Amino acid sequence: MSTTISPLAPKKYPKMPEIDGVRIATAEAGIKYKSRTDLLTMVFDEGTAVAGVIGEPLDTSKFSHLLAGLVSNGKPGLWTEAAKAIMTTDTYPKLATATVKLGDADVTINGISKGAGMIAPDMATMLSF
Repeated sequence: MSTTISPLAPKKYPKMPEIDGVRIATAEAGIKYKSRTDLLTMVFDEGTAVAGVIGEPLDTSKFSHLLAGLVSNGKPGLWTEAAKAIMTTDTYPKLATATVKLGDADVTINGISKGAGMIAPDMATMLSF
């Protein structure tokens, strides 16, 4: 993992608002690197619809003992921590937020993403949440 931050990194990050019904927690599991968060849980209130894209089986012994604590200790608003936890070779976290008016309601969308350069099958992808 590079410790040099990309010159493309923003000078400041957006203030990510809390979203009702979403709780976030992170931990250091040592999955790939030591001394940094690399495990993310997001707990959504009942009725939330989610879907999930690609993955590689991981050694669950590194993180299974952390899951219960993450779920019970999740807090709203930890978006920067979440973006950092999904970084692998990224040199800075990627996050964005936008609020729009739909009818009479203000709707806020928060997002985090990471670049994923995969050696096989010779492609790169962007993972966004």
